[in-house]
Amino acid sequence: WIFYINIPLGAIALFVVAAQVPGTLSRVHHAIDYLGTIMLSLAATALILLTSLGGTTYAWSSAPIWILGATGAALIAVFVVVERRAKEPVLPLHLFRLRAFSTTSVAGFIVGFAMFGALTYLPAFFQVVRGISPTVSGIYLLPMMAGMLLTSIVSGMAISKTGKYRFYPIAGAALMAVGLYLLSLMGIASPAWQEALSMLVLGLGLGGIMQVLVIIVQNGVPHSEIGVATAGATFFRSIGGSVGTPLFRADFSHGPARHPAVP
Repeated sequence: WIFYINIPLGAIALFVVAAQVPGTLSRVHHAIDYLGTIMLSLAATALILLTSLGGTTYAWSSAPIWILGATGAALIAVFVVVERRAKEPVLPLHLFRLRAFSTTSVAGFIVGFAMFGALTYLPAFFQVVRGISPTVSGIYLLPMMAGMLLTSIVSGMAISKTGKYRFYPIAGAALMAVGLYLLSLMGIASPAWQEALSMLVLGLGLGGIMQVLVIIVQNGVPHSEIGVATAGATFFRSIGGSVGTPLFRADFSHGPARHPAVP
């Protein structure tokens, strides 16, 4: 039942898109880079399987993990060769020579790592350590969501007024680092205000960097490549989340063994 809330939200999004997106577009023939898409998907799959299975299903030093790592590296090498020869590459390699794209891709990977890892396992922490229900554990995340919403709105308004955005991702990254450090101090005896403050700081940092990265990459690439650059930066953020979440899970699953519950 909890997922039914997405139905009215999806209907609203559909209405806004149908009403606001221009309807007169020119049709241009493109050559779809099927081979590059397949190589990129397989490389990402190998990387995600490596981080998902490593430390849980298989030891990090086991043969399957080494095979996945070697396979992922080989697929990335093949992907680079394919993209150099593709007529319209799915991820043009020359974008990585642009500082705006390469920097935002790395930063987006880190942001995805932190954001998705925290969103996934903070509720699990509250349920295991605090013994509260899944619904209440979701409510506990409100300080982080409020922080993200606040800084996203404030930074967006400030950038629209001044046209300058360099300060916000730097400050956001600093706040994110502080927030993650504060989260590392949470334990069985942590008071509720400390947990809320830690999540608020993390949310403030994420809100200050996450959306601004999109603005940076869209302003740093040629107009004809805004779409692929935006998609590429979003892809690296998603990969960061896909890598961070299983690594958080591996650490979380070994946590009870390192820190047994106090009777």
